[in-house]
Amino acid sequence: MQRPDEEAKSGQGIKQPSFLPEKGCLRFSLAEIHSASQNFDDALILGKGGFGNVYKGPVNIDNVESMVAIKRLNSTSSQGALEFWTEIQMLSKFRHCHLVSLIGYCDEQNEMILVYEYMCNGTLADHLHKVGKNGNPPLSWVQRLKICIGSARGLDYLHTGTGIQHRVIHRDVKSSNILLDEHWAAKVSDFGLSKIGPANQSFSYVSTNVKGTHGYLDPEYFLTYRLTRKTDVYAFGVVLFEVLSGRPAVDARLNEKQLGLAAWARRCVKDGKVERIVDPNLREGRVSPKSLGKFVKIADRCLRRRPEERPTMAHVVACLELALKLQDGWDSSNVGGETFSTKVRLFFLCASPVTTDQPCFRKFSFAELKGITKNFSMDRVLGEGGFGMTFKGAINGVTYSPWTVGTGMVVAVKRFNTDLLKGLKRGQPEVAHFQKLIHPNLVKLFGYCLEDEEFLLVYEYMKHGSLDNYLFKDDADAALPWAKRLKIAIGAAQGLAFLHTITKQLVYFDFKASNVLLDKDFNAKLCDFGLTELDHLANNNVDHDDVESFDSVTRFCTMYSVAPEYLECDAGEWNMKRDVHGFGFILLQLLTRQKIDRKHTPGSVDWA
Repeated sequence: MQRPDEEAKSGQGIKQPSFLPEKGCLRFSLAEIHSASQNFDDALILGKGGFGNVYKGPVNIDNVESMVAIKRLNSTSSQGALEFWTEIQMLSKFRHCHLVSLIGYCDEQNEMILVYEYMCNGTLADHLHKVGKNGNPPLSWVQRLKICIGSARGLDYLHTGTGIQHRVIHRDVKSSNILLDEHWAAKVSDFGLSKIGPANQSFSYVSTNVKGTHGYLDPEYFLTYRLTRKTDVYAFGVVLFEVLSGRPAVDARLNEKQLGLAAWARRCVKDGKVERIVDPNLREGRVSPKSLGKFVKIADRCLRRRPEERPTMAHVVACLELALKLQDGWDSSNVGGETFSTKVRLFFLCASPVTTDQPCFRKFSFAELKGITKNFSMDRVLGEGGFGMTFKGAINGVTYSPWTVGTGMVVAVKRFNTDLLKGLKRGQPEVAHFQKLIHPNLVKLFGYCLEDEEFLLVYEYMKHGSLDNYLFKDDADAALPWAKRLKIAIGAAQGLAFLHTITKQLVYFDFKASNVLLDKDFNAKLCDFGLTELDHLANNNVDHDDVESFDSVTRFCTMYSVAPEYLECDAGEWNMKRDVHGFGFILLQLLTRQKIDRKHTPGSVDWA
């Protein structure tokens, strides 16, 4: 076994690539591979694919015997050296808990062999399409949701989180390329067809010959040869419907109308016959209709014909997490004696915008908000910040109409300072954009008021207030246990990651603990997202060469959490790295429970 930097000294092998694998990627001798696989014994075959056979066997790594999966290129395979080195390049450079780990490779005597971590529960396809064989019981709905969330996170990492200017497009997303470990955690595998693509998610593409797997191919990619990250999103939509139905992407046993899963599933959704899609193994199980509805909607969106109408993988992750949350909070004892099909039909009927009067967003009058806050009484104040004051109020939980505190749904009404409002009416369409941002770690926006010189937003009420108020108050009850602090940090990170990876990216540039609110269960939810953009809209005629005017744009910036490079850049050069810097301060505050202020300057980081 050799390290990559020893390759040049080794014997004959296939043509070397222009890159050098990372040092964590080992180079095995062919003798070691023969020993581990018992000379490629058929009894040790884990699976077969387009690349070749995969064998199970033990290898010695740093004097520890580890079980691995050994993938050997079949000499008759259509895949070759390019795919082999692409796989090594991708997996030796990028590491993530939802990507399969590459341990090493062997390229002696024209052999092309890859050595991976062993995934004892096989592929997702095995558990969807071979139920009952080899003793595989059907996956539960919760298991399926968690597997989908894990694989979606892996793809989202490739699309947005690799830390390089260009992003990775997998190009062969399918259920047989999603592996499951001993804890049923999903890991994306098989990067032989992957491509490095441009960072601009919405409009940039790679021109390339069409490659992939029949049944998962994006029709737009097939017609135009334009490969984008939305190509992966389409294929993942097929996987989602596979998970829901238990059917393969293509089933030659069925008639022409049902042959392709994607087209058939979309027809069922369009015709309101979702219950036909659902795997019979799930119909008698404990499945929340609301969870199912959220799952179906995001799967259907992934399969939109126009790539720009498909969600990002970050949005897919958020919707799947919400589906899991809806499932976890569902009580099957309250559903009566309806059949599964009836419950599903009733849910989709009730969810139809034609048959419900429930709004998703409301434009309030100033008089209405004045009424529910008792004329913005000081005894209704929840908090105050750079943008304005927040008051407690109540609305009807169904119609969102004004209501009385104590009988209606409690909400938070943020009233903005009037000096922020110059030119803000041009930003009214942006407010409607914010209400479409739905994520478990974002505060829900119910509506707004933009009237004369008044601008107000109506949010869901968060019982424990902002993280900074809770963390730094003297009350002994505020001493958060470590598990809750971790939970808050993870929730805030997930919300921030979502804002950074949506097509119309949102950044705070001044992310701090007061932007993190806590609900009754100490779930972290971000607030004030997009308000930096509204501030920019209100000040977009500012002359940034004028020091006084420039200060008017940045005066809400809390100096201790601003990234150092911000102080050296022109206005408008804000990006997500500023938010990451601010998040680092939040982690520090969670760890120390100390308020980091200007007295620690220069450099609170140096102080820590």
